Amino acid sequence: MKRLVAIFAHPDDEGLIAGSLAHHADAGVQVTLICTTKGEAGEISDDTLASPENLGSVREAELRCSCDVIGISDLHLLGYCDSGMDGTPDNERTTAFIQADPDEVKFKLVKLLRSIRPHVVITFEPKGWYGHPDHIAAGRYASEAYRLSSDPKAYPLAGPSWRPDRLFHAVLMRSDFKSIADYVRAQGWDSSDFDFVLLDEPDPLEAQITHVFDADSYGDIKERSMLCHKTQFGEDHIYKKLPQELWRKVNAREYFIQVDPAPDQDIKQNGDLLAGIAE
Repeated sequence: MKRLVAIFAHPDDEGLIAGSLAHHADAGVQVTLICTTKGEAGEISDDTLASPENLGSVREAELRCSCDVIGISDLHLLGYCDSGMDGTPDNERTTAFIQADPDEVKFKLVKLLRSIRPHVVITFEPKGWYGHPDHIAAGRYASEAYRLSSDPKAYPLAGPSWRPDRLFHAVLMRSDFKSIADYVRAQGWDSSDFDFVLLDEPDPLEAQITHVFDADSYGDIKERSMLCHKTQFGEDHIYKKLPQELWRKVNAREYFIQVDPAPDQDIKQNGDLLAGIAE
């Protein structure tokens, strides 16, 4: 059986590539999600759903709901706390993910990779989509663990070495989100959540994309996955107010950069991340 592991930071991060994950699960691939935190610093859309004290456990339940919708067969939580957005007091908590001992994090990830023995690993690109410190840290540690997993001299207590076939970085296409930002601004709504789009600066990552997955037929699954995360996507959330046509357009494609090994030009725009890999 082919195996794929996605490594992200918070419950709901998996939603960006829910179509691709569901597609591979439908094709018989064992899909595993590793999440470094439970999203304890996230917002709460409705006080009846959670409190700051129990938000982590509530978001874990929401994540398990999303995994069931997508077809993710295994979920592993690393046990660190959400570090919050850059510059917030949550960054300084001793239990925050960005305060964790790097060797400890890498050991945990290498141990999981050697146990699961994935053919493909997916994680954040180096900028963490929009600069969230947990996203940046998760992507860095996951990329390092991908390489260390195959080194028998690295973390020998983490089990026998295993070399995954490919490493992918998931990319949030800023040009897609520009259409959302433009609509939000035209309505006179608060557009600060879309400052990361940097409308006047092209995103160099877009030129590096190697794989594009057509997720249009998985729109329902992506919607149901998002609805699992009720604490984050309440009725007043801006995504709930977008025209269905615009929402579907933005969610219709998922983007990846094949980081290792360097891909052939021939596979550009191929949405099958495990194409050509033997079981």
